[in-house]
Amino acid sequence: MAEEKEEVKEIKKDRCLAAWIASYNLLLKECGGSKLIPVPVEGSESPILVFAPNPSPDPGPELTLEERIKAIEESEWAQNAAKGMCTKLFGVEPGTPEYEKCVKRVAHKLAVGMVT
Repeated sequence: MAEEKEEVKEIKKDRCLAAWIASYNLLLKECGGSKLIPVPVEGSESPILVFAPNPSPDPGPELTLEERIKAIEESEWAQNAAKGMCTKLFGVEPGTPEYEKCVKRVAHKLAVGMVT
């Protein structure tokens, strides 16, 4: 009985996540952008979906994967998105070592999400 409840709970969670992604896809289609980037967040069951800008900050496949990730994570878009997430979503105070680590980590995850 408990296993059945867990299975139903898991199906409901999967359907909820699918609906969430579908709504973001509709927003992407209607509002523009190049793709949705799932950003895994520590302590969260679901990734955050972020609109990639159009045009994309990705310099393209002529660079190595590592070079592309570095260019994107240092872009104005990734830095601004990461700063916003760290302050508004995670509640980290700007100017602290935790804030700098958060911005670096989130910008990196955004860059990886964009190229993979």
